[in-house]
Amino acid sequence: MPSRLGQIGLITALWWLAGFSTATAQVITPKLPEKYDAQIRYRILADRNERVLIYEQMSKYFASLGFVEKFDEDNDLAAFDVHAEMMLGTIPSKDARKLIDDRRVQTVILAPAGFKIPEDSKQRVRVSLTLNSNQDQLLLFKQTRTALAALGFEADIGYDPKRFTLLIGTIPAAQLPKLIRDLRAQPSGWVLTDPPAELLQRLPDGTGTPNLVRPFADTLPVRVVEVLSVAEAPPAIVKLPPIAPDQKFQEKLTSDLRRKLAEDGVKDAPLRVEIVLSAEPSEIDTEWRVPLVQAGASIEGRIGSVVSVTLPTGGKAFEMAAQEQIVSIRLPRSARVVVTDLVREPKKEEPKKEEPKKEEPKKEAFKTEDPKKVLQISADELQLPKASPDDDPLKNTGLDRLHAINRKGQGVHVVILDTDFAGWEQRFPKPKPGSPVPKFGQVNFLDLTAERQRDVMPDEMPGEFGSGTNAALAVRLAAPLANITLVRIPADAPYQLINVGRYVRGDQFRSEGLNTRRNELAADFEEYQNRRKKANEEYRAAFTNFDEDPKAEKRRVDSQKALEKLDVEEKGLHGRMDRIDRIEIGLNMLKGANVVVGLLSWNTGFALDAASPMSRFLDDWLAVSKPMMKTRRLTRPTPDATPVWFQPAGDQRGQTWTGLFADADNNGAMEFAPTTESLLPGRWNRELNFIGVEQDGKDLADLPAGAKIRVSIQWREPHDPDLSEADYRAPITPLKLQLVRQRDPFGEKSASDEIDLIAESEGSPERLQIDPNFGIYEHSLEVTLPAGGRYALRVEGSLPKSLRPPGMPTLDAQQIRWELRPRVYVESADGKGRVRLMDYRSPNGGVPVPADARSVVTVGAAGPDGKARSASSNGAGPLAELAVKPNLLSPDYLPKWNDDIEIRGTMPATAFTAGLTASLLSAGVHSNQFPSFLSPKPGGVIRIPEEWLKR
Repeated sequence: MPSRLGQIGLITALWWLAGFSTATAQVITPKLPEKYDAQIRYRILADRNERVLIYEQMSKYFASLGFVEKFDEDNDLAAFDVHAEMMLGTIPSKDARKLIDDRRVQTVILAPAGFKIPEDSKQRVRVSLTLNSNQDQLLLFKQTRTALAALGFEADIGYDPKRFTLLIGTIPAAQLPKLIRDLRAQPSGWVLTDPPAELLQRLPDGTGTPNLVRPFADTLPVRVVEVLSVAEAPPAIVKLPPIAPDQKFQEKLTSDLRRKLAEDGVKDAPLRVEIVLSAEPSEIDTEWRVPLVQAGASIEGRIGSVVSVTLPTGGKAFEMAAQEQIVSIRLPRSARVVVTDLVREPKKEEPKKEEPKKEEPKKEAFKTEDPKKVLQISADELQLPKASPDDDPLKNTGLDRLHAINRKGQGVHVVILDTDFAGWEQRFPKPKPGSPVPKFGQVNFLDLTAERQRDVMPDEMPGEFGSGTNAALAVRLAAPLANITLVRIPADAPYQLINVGRYVRGDQFRSEGLNTRRNELAADFEEYQNRRKKANEEYRAAFTNFDEDPKAEKRRVDSQKALEKLDVEEKGLHGRMDRIDRIEIGLNMLKGANVVVGLLSWNTGFALDAASPMSRFLDDWLAVSKPMMKTRRLTRPTPDATPVWFQPAGDQRGQTWTGLFADADNNGAMEFAPTTESLLPGRWNRELNFIGVEQDGKDLADLPAGAKIRVSIQWREPHDPDLSEADYRAPITPLKLQLVRQRDPFGEKSASDEIDLIAESEGSPERLQIDPNFGIYEHSLEVTLPAGGRYALRVEGSLPKSLRPPGMPTLDAQQIRWELRPRVYVESADGKGRVRLMDYRSPNGGVPVPADARSVVTVGAAGPDGKARSASSNGAGPLAELAVKPNLLSPDYLPKWNDDIEIRGTMPATAFTAGLTASLLSAGVHSNQFPSFLSPKPGGVIRIPEEWLKR
């Protein structure tokens, strides 16, 4: 028969469990020691004679559990001493916790037999504290944690708190004996002689009182203290230095930028950054440039309110942060080229006995000098491996029948945007000088990496075979006679995507980068002319004296060399001018392109749900309705049809979680799944989302040491339109990212739910979008893993009750609850391996920017079976659930263009679809008919309609 206390505890526990899922945590714990050293604090409220009887009854119960009391001269008369309240001894571990079933027992400390408290009073000891049960258990849990913090207790995070009846953490060795006492300020202990203010009741007017708050005041907080071990030093958490009170503007620097500036030499070297302005300037506004240029920034481009600049020194970032118009300064957000996740080394097979014939390598067709064969190359002439009937993308899409009637993209201009076109010249060589240039099948290259360099020289190509080159071959396979322009865009220059779009549209403008380069060139020419004028004067003066004096002779030689050096410099300036002109000419030649393939994607750094400047630009342009047929108008010419713009859906499925922010237990940590969902094997709560890495198609739970992980969380919140923009520079509901590491997944030395905090997001979240009615924010965390092991993501935060900023007076009528739907994204920061969420990931996590634009044709990858690839992303975004993305599925099983790698996924699928579209445009299909022309239903696999082919 359980004691009354045990019955009350059982009833309370059942009540507490009623509000939660019945799924139990699956924590693996180490084997218990055979015996514990036990210290028992009891209370017997009786006179001397009755006390003896009660004491003997209590001792008899202890003995029935195997408790062996340790006698000494201090406790020989404990049965008669009304002030005695402590008992020491040993007890088998299996029954040790039954000690508190006796109603006289207040608190018990259990330590492994023979455990000695460290002599160093500051040495921390790991303890597990079992709390009393209460109807308001979470509040008692928080109040007890606050009281323990006054003793130096530091609670762990992420463990299973057993419905908030368990506290695990570390405490200084000197404070460990005090845990046997009552934490409340009572004559028996007086441990808390000065309780924290949070534990004291307050009057309605806010005046403090000496009374403790409830339920802490009415409940003995701690029942069992289990000493686990001497605490090991926690892993070092690298934190940014605090910002001085008079330097608050430095909070505008994002944490990644502050870490970058802390590196040796960065403050004194040129640094490229992105500056976020408080408002998006209009097209005719030029005033925003003035303070940036005055501070020495070289403006490279602007996209919405984000300006890309190069600072003369990194230290200038601190100076610029003080400008009122600047909201934040960050490192550039680089695009993720989809193909990087899908390059796979082919499986090495044992060489066959029969050696291949020497005549076989006819792949030199890529390097032939015949211009007709190069510039009008067909799919058969590519010398590709023959596809099987079931794996032939041309046949499966009906494109082979279109090619048979010579509809191969002639007269159609396709633009491909990517970061890497290595090897394009070998695959698409130019004709010999003097040879005729065919009208169809031309391939041109424009390198915009040169636009942001002062010397207007392009960056070197990485590797030998770029993703853009692969895409160009896929377009050529589907449209052998289309004219193709390859446009290389730096991964961290999203503004250039909009610039290219404007040139394709035919806008009469000059990009920020070209303006900057021309202004620099003009300034350099002016400075050069001043030096040339002085050099000419010196030359004339030097040659007025033809004495053989060594000094005069040296002056003549030096003046002549100075002019020769200026001649070389002048030639370099003219070279820069020519390169600028060639870039501008190349950009203007993009006007009227029929198909654009954008292979750059941003999963972070820009607002999702088609709210980014890139997506809004494309929607504002491409969504304009155009007539199906050109007609003659008397008042104005009919505008040209808009191009068909393709974007890959991305191959990051499994790397995203999105959903409603939930905190059912109100402990300040977000739950990735509802409480009705059963726990996954080996898990103990829904607040941790473990991270793994994909290898050979399988998810590995352990991450390697030294790997770089980047985690981002983005959310949108409604705002009060009556308040100013400055009131919402910080979000209403800041969310914090935490990366933790499981100490012992197998529970051999410590419980499997014990975790270490490795890193957490710092500083203020970054504001990506501001509108009178809403704001979009993002917080990121980038970590180099200090050791191999199992890592998980945790999110701290809470739902606000108002649309107004914290601390602003709010009436009860303004207490409005709203849904918070964050999006979490994980990726490899160094591009090594594919990082994925292991536990909770959203099947419709959304496609990247700008594939989320409504008017962009977003393409997913399909295998020969017609089903979407498992990695192919889908969904338009966390707040655009009804939009269908991707719009189409397309074959990715294209020929193998390179001997070393095989590429699958949404990138080649997108390029193939763009080529197929070019062939259809050459056959008379209007651009307004895409994407519906290619699939009878949204998100279906592409195929040219049979009835159209039969016409």
